[in-house]
Amino acid sequence: MGSFRIANSYANSLMKLADEKQSFKVISSDADLINSALNGSKELRAVLKSPVIKQDVKLKILTEIFEKKISSDSMNFIKFVVNKNREEFLHDIYARFIELRDLRMGIINVKVTSAVELTDVLQEQMQKEIETLTKKSAKINYDIDDTLIGGFLVRINDRVYDASIKHQLKLLKKKFTEEVFISNN
Repeated sequence: MGSFRIANSYANSLMKLADEKQSFKVISSDADLINSALNGSKELRAVLKSPVIKQDVKLKILTEIFEKKISSDSMNFIKFVVNKNREEFLHDIYARFIELRDLRMGIINVKVTSAVELTDVLQEQMQKEIETLTKKSAKINYDIDDTLIGGFLVRINDRVYDASIKHQLKLLKKKFTEEVFISNN
């Protein structure tokens, strides 16, 4: 079974558990915390993927990190995943759960990359424009890339809206190259 299928299967199981226990908000909040911890620690992800480190040691590490910070339902789910020898997929499982949760709640994840840090006013305008365009609530992650020279790039799922000066310069170069080619023939 592929990584995505495993993550999707377990994430759906966690979603069902949240619904059955009527603890969607709590498990959702726990998922954010767990995902953030896994995102923020390459070392923890490496430990979970290591075939050398025994399962009971991995479970002890996870218990020490999370037990006092998350609900018993979420902790029991982590134990379940480890007992099924799927701990290496824990990061993927929680990332997928968050995607499913956001989909259920009508939230889209957007990445905005700009040449400079956007002001609060510009971020607010960007939020409104994206929500108007998509007719969904947007969770925006802002990033800076000074190679863009100016402007911005907006990534919504698999769509990219490129309003960067770098992109505009590429288009201009292409146009000039085509015109020079046409005029030489």
